[in-house]
Amino acid sequence: MKHETLINEFFILFSKFEYALKMAGIHNGNGNAKADWRAFAKSISNNFNINNNEELAKGVDYILNNPPKKTNSKRRNASMVKHTT
Repeated sequence: MKHETLINEFFILFSKFEYALKMAGIHNGNGNAKADWRAFAKSISNNFNINNNEELAKGVDYILNNPPKKTNSKRRNASMVKHTT
């Protein structure tokens, strides 16, 4: 059930973003227009240029030098299994 809720929340949020892009005129075609994700990405690309944003550059540097630790799901799942003898 937890995954179904998460999936539903994702699709609801995604739909809101698509609707917002269409209403902002960022779409392909008329009538049954589809959101133009490429045009949107291009329109905000300068916001993600580390040469133009010192705070972003610091964040990128931090993540690259301190990557998240990987979870070994096999080990975690194995530890959750009860062993009976």
